[in-house]
Amino acid sequence: MIIDADMVLLTNLTASLDEQIERLLPPADECDADHLEFLVGLGFVACQWYLTERRSWAHVEQGSALKAGPQHRHGVGIASVVNAAANFWKHAAEWRDDGLADRQANTLKPLLDLGLQEPIDLWSVLDELVRPHPPRFRSLLPFLEQWGQNVVPPAKE
Repeated sequence: MIIDADMVLLTNLTASLDEQIERLLPPADECDADHLEFLVGLGFVACQWYLTERRSWAHVEQGSALKAGPQHRHGVGIASVVNAAANFWKHAAEWRDDGLADRQANTLKPLLDLGLQEPIDLWSVLDELVRPHPPRFRSLLPFLEQWGQNVVPPAKE
């Protein structure tokens, strides 16, 4: 049996984030809601790290890797949504309100393809990605494992 060491690291980190998320639910005030968004943002960035590690190790170009399944029921690749959510969280504070640049619009597209409305919040992204399961990263990880197997078939490992 081959062990995906990067998934082990991601599982451990997101378990800690899930525990912190559960303590904040339901958010009592705006401060809790901001803290929740922060934790979910960190989780998406950690998941993005996993995507990058797997595809880079396999020498797979980012565009084709992000298109690999599994797909969300709305037809958008889960890896594409995870990547977009991480980029959204990292860069949204830099965006201006006077119109979106192409890069910003490209970041938002997979999130809007989930059927979400602006303004985007990452809790809603996580919830939609894993529905009907609880909106926790432990519910997302099996999809990322499946993606990893699609990008890097076990024989290559």
